[in-house]
Amino acid sequence: MKKREILSLICFLMLILIIIMDNPIFLPNQVLVAADLKIYFDSIGLLIGAYTIINGIFIIISGYLTDKYERKLLLIVSGFMWSATVIFYLFITQYWQLFLGRMLAAIATGFTTPVTISYIADMVSQKSRSKSFAIWGLISTLASVFASIFALSFNTIDFESISGLSINEKINYIRTNFPNQLYTWKLPYLLLGITALIITTISIFLTVEPKRGSKDLYLKKSLSDEMVKYTYKIRLSDFKNLFKRKSNIFLTINFFDVVASGLLLAYIFPY
Repeated sequence: MKKREILSLICFLMLILIIIMDNPIFLPNQVLVAADLKIYFDSIGLLIGAYTIINGIFIIISGYLTDKYERKLLLIVSGFMWSATVIFYLFITQYWQLFLGRMLAAIATGFTTPVTISYIADMVSQKSRSKSFAIWGLISTLASVFASIFALSFNTIDFESISGLSINEKINYIRTNFPNQLYTWKLPYLLLGITALIITTISIFLTVEPKRGSKDLYLKKSLSDEMVKYTYKIRLSDFKNLFKRKSNIFLTINFFDVVASGLLLAYIFPY
């Protein structure tokens, strides 16, 4: 891999890592957000549910777009969209504004998974692809853990002292006793939003769009000629072939298993 390609990959993945921190930043501060906007905690649940649905829908849409357009273009659109949205959080005073902001963030975040998989596949050799995806999975998990810690680092409220209160009692207590701390849930978004904006701007000039299929062993020789390009573009009619493979069926079933187990854990260990 050339030096320019390494720098491009680092810049690309840094921006993706920041964007995927979106939800892990929000979740630890749910009570603080409810207190700040003077809303019922049920509204936060509605918000998270809508975010999850919109995010899932746009993962599918972005997967389709990733096969039709340049990954670099989609990354830049996602980066500018996410950074502008989370910087806007600083001015949120009403629930509808937060709802709109979270839905836009869900759309921007939805682009990350398909774009990242496609980009890494065309930047890393086929022999190292599985290892690269495993390392990326570990890094993205650590990024989510860091995001949660980072979000709470701005929150100086001692939640252990009010652990015996109900959710609504906690919200009222925080609103009454910590009025100067209510805005702190916005600070990690502001800092990461500015950082993402800078990296997105740099990506316009630094990020390289790799040739599709150029790292595939069977296509590498053919695509070594600069004049030869991989021209196949996915069509909507191709999606019917997805479930002709048993592995895709099992992956879909696994998705529902994860959702069911998550709901069960949420029931056993209420917030």
